[in-house]
Amino acid sequence: MPLTENQQAALISFIFNCGAGAFQASTLRQKLNRGEYANAANELLRWMRAKGGLKLQGLVKHRQYYRL
Repeated sequence: MPLTENQQAALISFIFNCGAGAFQASTLRQKLNRGEYANAANELLRWMRAKGGLKLQGLVKHRQYYRL
């Protein structure tokens, strides 16, 4: 099943923010490849921290928005 426009936008944003290498190695990618779209969306919420482990509220809102 192909991704919706919203799903594509979420992935583009994720890859832009986290990098292609992080996406390639992510559980998010594995779940997408298995067609587990709802579970993959939940994986976005695991990626809300900047370098050093600081949780960024902007990323929290951004990931929650794209998760829907």
